[in-house]
Amino acid sequence: MTSVCGLGPKIGSARRHRGALMSLGLLSLSLLASTAGYAQAPTALVDKTECLPFEANGVVTAKVSPEVAGTSVRLYFRWEDHADFYFVTMNAKGGGRFWAVLPKAERRNESIERYVAIVTAEGKELARSEMSKIPVKSDCRILLTEKERGQSENLVIGHTVSAQERRQVLGFLCDGIVSRIDWKGVLRTDDVCRTCVVAMWQKRAVYGPVLGVTGIVITDDDPEPSPSRP
Repeated sequence: MTSVCGLGPKIGSARRHRGALMSLGLLSLSLLASTAGYAQAPTALVDKTECLPFEANGVVTAKVSPEVAGTSVRLYFRWEDHADFYFVTMNAKGGGRFWAVLPKAERRNESIERYVAIVTAEGKELARSEMSKIPVKSDCRILLTEKERGQSENLVIGHTVSAQERRQVLGFLCDGIVSRIDWKGVLRTDDVCRTCVVAMWQKRAVYGPVLGVTGIVITDDDPEPSPSRP
């Protein structure tokens, strides 16, 4: 009994020593992880874009280093000094390079502000580029690749605030916009632009004969009887 009781302090001391070593080890690992995380902190750089055309799509490219698994790269944009930013998700093309197609700028929109951000699946921003401006010019010529043309016809526009819901993208045309990601992150069909396109198609159909379009357009459901009828 005496020998067992005599070992008590030694055992307790050994346990405390091991606990201290474990705490020191965990602290060291934490510091190493923190240092490694800082050294590998991602950066986003948006490439210079000389200009964007009126009423036509433009392309923006960016560089991300390093690429972080489980994240997406977003291009945020807006008509300069007008309300809040929208975004489109950028496409990876390898080597940390990304690209995205912007919607068509209206004639009154002469300058676009943009920046690129790396975002987690939960919506947390890890890094962003500096904000810069792109002039919109009538003499700007952009030649889209086949992939870029395909995306220009299937644009998904993201919102950043609730005020953007059920409204046209401020300063941009509806052409090619098919879906929206609302401010809560839910993907939805773009009913606003679809309504505008249908209305425009109907207007063109009515004015088709006046503009010299060949075809039959019915504008009166109950025409007057022909003079040749009895």
